[in-house]
Formats: sequence, structure tokens, C-alpha cells
Amino acid sequence: MAPLSEMSEDLSTLGKRLKHARILRGMTQPELGSHIGAESQQIWKYENDRREPSGQRLVQIAQALRVSPYWLALHQGPRDGSVSPAEPPEGVREFLSSDLATGLSAWSRRALLAMDWDGIEPDVGEIARLALELQRVRGSDG
Repeated sequence: MAPLSEMSEDLSTLGKRLKHARILRGMTQPELGSHIGAESQQIWKYENDRREPSGQRLVQIAQALRVSPYWLALHQGPRDGSVSPAEPPEGVREFLSSDLATGLSAWSRRALLAMDWDGIEPDVGEIARLALELQRVRGSDG
């Protein structure tokens, strides 16, 4: 699988990289805002390149999303810095090869495989719910 920074997604701006990392982390704008002490409207402004975060805020965002601040700000170096994501649980691979995942987009498949599972062993129902949420979020990105 290609590194996240090499996916076909347009990651040309800080806002696009922030949104990409937030969605892959499975967070909403309000959830990210609560992690860093900001309103969801502020996150929207960052993601839409209407405003740039301060250096301190950039580090907070990078920590909340578990990405390298250098990747987030400059699109240089590995996305995750020295942190390597855990392999997805066997259940994720089984789900992706099952009939339940038939209508899932390639983007959602990559997102499921790229997530940092941190030793979580979700059941098929949880994986299916997450896959549907990824489809919904991705569909609203239009």
C-alpha cells in the first residue's frame, strides 16, 4: 500500500492535509476542536485555507491527529514522522474481502487499512459501521 502522503488525494495545501488526516483519523471537526480547545468553525477555516493556525496550534493539531507537524505544514517528510501505524486487525482484512464491502469505494478501503488501530480488535459490525461512515463522509466531500 502506498504511504498516505502518496495517495491520489490532493494534499497541496495545509488545509487539505489537515482535513485528509482528520478524516483518516475518524474525527469530526467538533471532535478535533475539542482536542485542541478550538471551535469547529475554526477547524473549518483551517481546512478550507481561510486561516492558518499559529505554530503552537499547528503542533496541537498534529498531536491530536498523530501526524508529523512538518508533514502537516510543509508536506515534507513522512506523514507520521517516527510513528508507524499498527497493522489492521485480521477482522478488517476479512471484512474487506467479504460481500459486505462490495459497494465500498477504493478511498474507504484505503482509509480502513491505513487507520492506526492501536491493538483494537473490532467486530464485523463495528467495521461495517465505520465503513459506512467513511462512505458518508467521503460522499459529502464531493
